[in-house]
Amino acid sequence: MIKKVLLGLTTLTLASSLSADIKPMIGVGIDGGGDNIARATVSGDDQEIKAGAGLSFEGGVAIKTPSIGNKLVTQLLVGYKTDSIDASNGDLEMSRVYINAIESYNFGNVSVGAGITYHITPKFSSSGAGSNAGNADFDSAVGGIAQATYNFNQHSSLGLRATAIKYDVSKTNQSFDANSAGLYF
Repeated sequence: MIKKVLLGLTTLTLASSLSADIKPMIGVGIDGGGDNIARATVSGDDQEIKAGAGLSFEGGVAIKTPSIGNKLVTQLLVGYKTDSIDASNGDLEMSRVYINAIESYNFGNVSVGAGITYHITPKFSSSGAGSNAGNADFDSAVGGIAQATYNFNQHSSLGLRATAIKYDVSKTNQSFDANSAGLYF
């Protein structure tokens, strides 16, 4: 199902991009939220890894549609999100690769949009003294995105993004809320 949706969005975007303004884009963001995956104490400080939290790095294209005054923008992004607890005797990490397709409408310097996200085999891993936390490979998951962005100029913006998604571990029939909210530049 998700492959058909992504293929349809890609085909529609490519077809409309024949007369579109296509610009590369890169971004960085930080998210919080989701169910607790692991907890550790490092130097007396309690730290947690949550299913939706982490630092994100993404890149892709922004496609503006000139036929409606460049107000409609399609963002196609591939990203990597990671969150970790690092200690001298062991590490815990939650990581995932994702694909976002977001459709936004510009109101002057403000853009509001929504879309879909596809998280490809999210993974939790542990090593060293933290290895008692185990490892988990989550099933790939589809979710929704909403975002609002303030565009400083054509090259930089700052936005809020909310993601609604759930991670399942098919081997154990466990589900984790990976909903998150974050700040993106």
